[in-house]
Order: sequence, then structure tokens, then C-alpha cells
Amino acid sequence: MLVASATALVLVATACTAAAPSPIYVYTTATPRPTGTPTPVPTPTPVPTPTPVPTDSPSPGLPTPVPTAKPTPTQSIGPKGPAGSCTGDASKQAFFVAAANQLPFPVYCGAMPGRWIFAAAGYSGPVLTVSYKNSAGGLIAIQEGAFCTTSAAACAPHDKALGAAKFGDLTATLNSVGANLVIYAGTPGTTRAYTATGTGVAQGTFTSIVAGLVKVPKS
Repeated sequence: MLVASATALVLVATACTAAAPSPIYVYTTATPRPTGTPTPVPTPTPVPTPTPVPTDSPSPGLPTPVPTAKPTPTQSIGPKGPAGSCTGDASKQAFFVAAANQLPFPVYCGAMPGRWIFAAAGYSGPVLTVSYKNSAGGLIAIQEGAFCTTSAAACAPHDKALGAAKFGDLTATLNSVGANLVIYAGTPGTTRAYTATGTGVAQGTFTSIVAGLVKVPKS
């Protein structure tokens, strides 16, 4: 089992408080009329005006440089079409279109939330397998098709039943198997059976992702 890990980053900010300047009070006293020769009052020396700091000027004849804006990265958008909602690039979406047209059961793909990506997919005979993963080590593995030929309990072994759930638009059940979660839907003994197994995924996240699986229409 992959264990989710998280790293926390703490920022500490300090603020400097500047004390307000104290007011200065000037008191004057009346000066008696002078009886002798007045003492000359020195003329205050003018304060020199500061010389402005020169700034760089472009050379004559050369254009003024203009800062270049950094390009903003854009996320590539997959083609619109039957599998346009499936997570993955155009080749992954084309895979689901081909699978939906060739397999004898409705095909579902993941419309995954942020940080979840397409990991692998393939089909052999009447069974399709798909998996998605995230950067924290979570994994959701999906089986679709004729992999279940006996009972629902055998198709989705579990330790504990956790209640009702959804697999896309299908009614399903949520179970636990050890530390894993399993959602099962479909009819045992037919080509229409579906399971999703979550490893290292919180129950709420798992059930939400599996309920949001998208049925890919045949074209």
C-alpha cells in the first residue's frame, strides 16, 4: 500500500512598528528694547538644493527598451467528442472511444479531479481495466465487463459492507477489503459487471470519484 504523505510549509512574518515623532514645542519670551548698539543677527546660510540623481537615458537613435511579458502557460484541451470528458490527452480519449465501440458492454471512464491523472488502461477479451493515480500515492483501479461469472460476493470480495454507492449512473454497493475500498455494480454472470478499488484514498473522495465516472457512448 502506498502511504500518502504531505509536507507543510510555515511562513512567519514579522512587522516593524515605527514610533510616531514627538511634537516639538517652541516657547518665545519678549525681548526688552536694546539700550546699546544692536548686535548683528547672523544671516542663515541657505540650505543647498540636492542635485537630482541622473537616470540612465537610452542612447540617441536607439529605441527605448520595452519589458517583455512572460508567456502564461496554457493547458492543452482534449478534443470534443464522445470521450471529451475522459481524463487524459487525445490518445487516451481515442482509446475509450475505440473500447466503447468494440466491447459488448457500456464503457466508463474517469473524469478525475485535480492532481489525479490517467495511469494505465487496456482490454483483453470482454474485460476492460483502467487505473488512475495521484501525486500522494492514491490509486483507483477499475474493472469493467465479463470478469464476474458467479456471485456478487465472489466478484467483489469484502470484509465489511459499508452501504450504497454509485458507479457512474449505476446503483452500486460500497465495501471494504482490508485497508482498501471497493465499489461493485452490475449483474453477476453477465458481461455487465463493474468494480472500482481504492487504495490510499479517503472514503469520501473515493465514492465521489467513482460516482462521477462517465459513460462513453458508442459512435
